[in-house]
Amino acid sequence: MGGFSGQRHLLFVGLPLALYCSDCPHLYQVLQRMRGLASLDEGAPTAETLRQKLDHDGRPYSVLVYALMAAWQALFVVRHCGISLEPLAPKGGALIFRGLWVPEEVDEHWAEHTWSFNSFSRSVEGVLSVLGFYGNATGSAAEALAMKDAHILILVARFQSEAGGGRWALPVQLFGGGENAFPASIEQEVLVPPFCKYHFLPQLQVCSTDDLAERQKRIQLLEQRWSLSLEQAAERRLRTCLEQIGLALFLSPMASWSAVKADGPVPEGDHVGVWPLDEHNVRLLDAVHPKDWAPPERPETFVYDLIALGAGAGGLVSAKQSARRGAKSALIEMHLAGGDCLNVGCVPSKALLRCARAVAEVRRSSELGMAGTSAAVHFERVMERMRRLRADIAPVDAHTTSRDVGVDVYMGKACFTGKNELKVGERTLRFRKAVIATGGRARVPPISGLDSVPYLTNASLFNLTKLPPRLVILGAGPISLEMAQAFGRFGSRVTVLEVAPEILGAEDADAKALLQQVLEEEGIEIRTNCMVTSVAHKPAAAEGEWPEIQLQLADASVHCEAFLVAAGRVPNVEGLGLEAAGVDCAASGVKVNDDLTTTNPDILAVGDVIERVDTRFTHMSGTMAGMAVQNALFPGQGLPVNAPSGKLSEIVVPRCTYTEPEIASCGVSNEKLASRQNLEVDVFKASIEHNDRAILEGSRRGYVKILCRKGTEEIIGATIVAEHAGEMLAEITLAIQHRLGLSQIAHTVHPYPTLGEAVQQCALNYNRARWAKMQTKAGYS
Repeated sequence: MGGFSGQRHLLFVGLPLALYCSDCPHLYQVLQRMRGLASLDEGAPTAETLRQKLDHDGRPYSVLVYALMAAWQALFVVRHCGISLEPLAPKGGALIFRGLWVPEEVDEHWAEHTWSFNSFSRSVEGVLSVLGFYGNATGSAAEALAMKDAHILILVARFQSEAGGGRWALPVQLFGGGENAFPASIEQEVLVPPFCKYHFLPQLQVCSTDDLAERQKRIQLLEQRWSLSLEQAAERRLRTCLEQIGLALFLSPMASWSAVKADGPVPEGDHVGVWPLDEHNVRLLDAVHPKDWAPPERPETFVYDLIALGAGAGGLVSAKQSARRGAKSALIEMHLAGGDCLNVGCVPSKALLRCARAVAEVRRSSELGMAGTSAAVHFERVMERMRRLRADIAPVDAHTTSRDVGVDVYMGKACFTGKNELKVGERTLRFRKAVIATGGRARVPPISGLDSVPYLTNASLFNLTKLPPRLVILGAGPISLEMAQAFGRFGSRVTVLEVAPEILGAEDADAKALLQQVLEEEGIEIRTNCMVTSVAHKPAAAEGEWPEIQLQLADASVHCEAFLVAAGRVPNVEGLGLEAAGVDCAASGVKVNDDLTTTNPDILAVGDVIERVDTRFTHMSGTMAGMAVQNALFPGQGLPVNAPSGKLSEIVVPRCTYTEPEIASCGVSNEKLASRQNLEVDVFKASIEHNDRAILEGSRRGYVKILCRKGTEEIIGATIVAEHAGEMLAEITLAIQHRLGLSQIAHTVHPYPTLGEAVQQCALNYNRARWAKMQTKAGYS
């Protein structure tokens, strides 16, 4: 039993005891023939080919053929993966499968503990030559598959250990159908380590009896034992497991976007797709918009506990959290799972910002003692990195991930047809509760000529593969300014046009002034009080070249190659059938009560689709989803798992603009907002100019401002401007949410040197105004 290093996989194909006893008197001879099949220079194995090779006496062998089919496919995969076969000694758990036993240590004597009636199994080498194959392999999953109509076990276990053996990694057992599919004794059928997973083929479940009552009893027994609904284990669920370890040949391959030839963004439809269709976007689409997705099979009378419309942050959390808590939940998405955040928002934008920050750091490198101060930006590589990282993150939001936690996933457009039912395509779904989480999209203003111009929004910006020489951005909100700074650092000449007198809406005036100064120092032109009256363009002279776009202002015109519209958001409510559902909606979004219920108490709404503009952040969508699940399915049973209250009015909302410096704020964050709410406040402010960490990092512009209710230490809001303001804000958000006074922040020790000390310094202003002082004695001055 030689040693090994690195990563290895065991591929174990177990045949049921019943086959050895009754199904085929020539089993030994047939198994011997299997040795030669792996060397056949033929295509992928098929049952028909196997029959031709093995049916030497004309007997069909029924179940046996399917069992050996699995073994042959295993050999085929092993051979085509370039795996060399070598027996090793696995350790870690005993496995019993219909009389087939792999002890904790496989040694020369293990056959004495198993099929004593079968002489070929008395040799470790003999058994492994047919039933077990070890070898070098790549992959990260350890999964298994049961072939149709056969009592077989195929186990793939990853080994990571020193010489001499390894440990089982997530073995999976599956039962096929056939007349002997149901175990004679549930308690004795399978004994495995407690960390194992179990799946079943639902279309073949419990088919050894025609008695419906008996079948139901058996289903319940199985579900109780494995804590898994048989209906949740559809055969397609196994594909992902097998694809992850390169064993997709066991099942017909799942359709992939890699086979698609596209000359524009995909998927096509009402929404903008992703582009280019490279390996990274193929991985993304295979996860969040898989081709040929098979919808769940449910009887017409089935009623879901909760259905989430939209698979962005709000819908994903609603559906997955309710499923994890025992509810029968469904998720409906017509475009890309992950919503704007994953695909065209938070994730890709922050990937670009990281590269832009690196460019700026290189250009400032002389301050750090480095000689080179130029940074040649390869925009194509920047965008390729973004696509790669986005695809790396995508599996968290994938349809398969939702399905694997028990969510039924439907792809298509959802439309309410009643107060407790909706349609997806031609399928009608019924529900006790529903959550509208369809999100929002960029607002496109009614500018003359805009509809004929190839403008960009956040939905198409991240499809760029070339850097535009000149970029004009309409709007001066967070998205606009983040992308203005990023593209300016990459080398575009950037102009920002804002109709309002100031940038960044309701943020603190000092923060807005400081950020505008920084951006203008970097060469970005910002025009406020600016109205675009019309837009026109000249098409590109040749493929691969830029169009010339002209924007007409009241007193001037602006020219560019790319025009980004980022002038606010609108909710996605069209075509949802809200009237039929009894859900009221305004232009700003779905109307919700404080508990997130709509005018239909069985339907809730969360995220960007609701009328509350101040909550349109990914983190708030997820928070509201947890609140919705708690309020809808578990009313009166405690707090939401991820929120301090079930009432939206009691949630402190943090927000951050990820420019450099960042601007982060929460609550009533400045004097102007306090005045609008008729609040009298005390303001405490500390600059980071003298913060030692800021000095050492070379980023000394910024401050912390905390507002308290006048005459008290009750914090009602804050603004932070600093290099990592978003991270610094959480401490103050916690204090406001849980009513910790400003003095308690001051009394909390902060590590030195950190930017977080600036928060404490700001709070110390409160304590210093109240500290005890030495009294001057008579005769002393």
